[in-house]
Amino acid sequence: MRKLFLSLAVASFCSFMSGQNSINLKGAKNTATPTYIVPVKLSLQNNSPKPSNNFIETELNTLIHQGTILQSDSAFILNSEHLSSTSGIHHYYFNQAINGLEVFGTQSSIHLGVNGAVIKANIKFVKDILQMATASSASLTAEQAVTKVAQQMGYSISNLQELERNSFEDQEVLFNKAGISGENIPAKLMYYYKENSGVYLVWEISVQENHTSNWFNFRVDATTGTIIDKD
Repeated sequence: MRKLFLSLAVASFCSFMSGQNSINLKGAKNTATPTYIVPVKLSLQNNSPKPSNNFIETELNTLIHQGTILQSDSAFILNSEHLSSTSGIHHYYFNQAINGLEVFGTQSSIHLGVNGAVIKANIKFVKDILQMATASSASLTAEQAVTKVAQQMGYSISNLQELERNSFEDQEVLFNKAGISGENIPAKLMYYYKENSGVYLVWEISVQENHTSNWFNFRVDATTGTIIDKD
């Protein structure tokens, strides 16, 4: 259980084709060098230039040369960064990516000292992750995924309405409170990795329960609609 920051990072290097009840993933393949995917925030225009991430690419290349990961495993999305005003340490947080979608369960970080040198790296990338993915397209829409959460959690959902959709792709949608949440409900398409289980395409649905005011992040299998993880 954790409070959701309503500003969600999404990738700009994937494309989706919408069917009646399906979203087809048409992401770019991982290239020969570590690929940084620029996140775009819903409701905000992002006109800032792409930051330099050479230090992340250097760390990933080291893992490739060591055989820890493959070249095809090196695509990543930078989710956030923070410069400490007290220590001067610059913290970067990022995830492994498949076809432009972040992979939950691969949260990684690199920390730079005041001189710009890496003082600590915690990289949780998974080797040969592309071979583990069970699906490349979502059978469920974001709206259907929210409904599946309500059914499985016993929420009384009403008048679910889409408020906003990512202007680039259909991988991030914002819904109204729908009688089940104290705040508007964001939905985000991503991959979910669990050791010894595999990699699943999921919708992450975030709900602030009316009766508890607690935030829950539900990760819903985008094929079956089953909640496979929540926190």
